[in-house]
Amino acid sequence: MLEIHINTPKWADGCLALTVERVNTSPQTIYIFERGGLLILLSAKRIHDDPKKKPADVWLPIYGLSDIATFDADPLAPGSRTIDHLCLPETFAVVSQEKKTRRQVAVRVQVQIVAYYFPTEGDWRASEAQREQMLHQPDKRPTTLRRTQNTALEMLLPCLPRSACAAECTTPPLIVESEKTIVPDVYQLDKDWNDRGTMLAETLDQTHSACEK
Repeated sequence: MLEIHINTPKWADGCLALTVERVNTSPQTIYIFERGGLLILLSAKRIHDDPKKKPADVWLPIYGLSDIATFDADPLAPGSRTIDHLCLPETFAVVSQEKKTRRQVAVRVQVQIVAYYFPTEGDWRASEAQREQMLHQPDKRPTTLRRTQNTALEMLLPCLPRSACAAECTTPPLIVESEKTIVPDVYQLDKDWNDRGTMLAETLDQTHSACEK
């Protein structure tokens, strides 16, 4: 019911200029969130504390997460489209609350773009009512949740201008076992967490660098 179209992304002035177009290809009106209808995830490799375990492929959200609850949705008529002009940064922050670290990870190789929608106004209204109930009465969670539908598109990224070598252009960034995206970024101004994150990044670069030493 919903298609995603993208332009050719380009790095410029420290960000990835990306245009995402969502098109209603169905014969009926669908409903998309006013905010939070788009989620962009970065492909990464998670290495484990146990060296016997193989690295795992994971998707890390780098755009679209929010700590602000909103249930409003807009109608998108048949054949209509909505366009978002985005500017993704060269890096984003990951946090390990276990290791008490915060560091920057390069946005490179591949992302997945996910667009969420409701097929009908009734689906949106029912979901809105359930979310409101869970917000104000968290102990009375509905037995069956009305969920959005989604469509997704994977996209290879152009090589980062600051790449240290060509191999970095095809090597997903690494994260350790306990690292994840935190919203809101409450550790952004915590010097100790960032200093420990810098040390972790240097260690990973020394032991797992994509570039030959």
